[in-house]
Amino acid sequence: MSAAIDEATIAARQPVLVDLALQGGGSHGAFTWGVLDRLLATPVARGALLAARILYSAVYYPANYGFIPQTLAEDDDPLDVLVLCQEPVVPLTIIHGRAIGLMTMIDAGKQDHKIIAVATEDPEFNSYREASEMPPHRLLMLRRFFQDYKLLEGKAVEVDEIRPPSEAYPIILDALHRYSEQRRKGFKAAK
Repeated sequence: MSAAIDEATIAARQPVLVDLALQGGGSHGAFTWGVLDRLLATPVARGALLAARILYSAVYYPANYGFIPQTLAEDDDPLDVLVLCQEPVVPLTIIHGRAIGLMTMIDAGKQDHKIIAVATEDPEFNSYREASEMPPHRLLMLRRFFQDYKLLEGKAVEVDEIRPPSEAYPIILDALHRYSEQRRKGFKAAK
């Protein structure tokens, strides 16, 4: 499967099955692959990992955390995804995933959508089609992490209930469209 994703690919694959670029999971930091179109400020940044966030709290990401390539979310970042699977995945890994839900948070006044997905090649998780099928405690842990992880930074966030995958699909399509439109206009170099 190609890493290139377009609206036709998403529309043809219900429920949503996409390649996901993972930033890593089960750690205190999030690393972002530095070759996103808008991060190509200098040749030095190409192919590098950017330490985008080191958590202030004594918590760890409750799932593999990454983004859907070639998307641009409402917060002007690639669309976030939390991928449930048995193993932590190293940064820069592309993994096949299926959306099983949507969690939306309000961060600094902006909506910040998180797609909840399962690794489709992982036999422990690939039978899930909806987040509501997961053990309730797993869903509580996902929400609680995002409610708490910025507390020591003095920042408050609001986290909505986890919604079904049918509500995630339009968010994914919108982010793919937003990326495509921005790409046509040209990305500005990162500062």
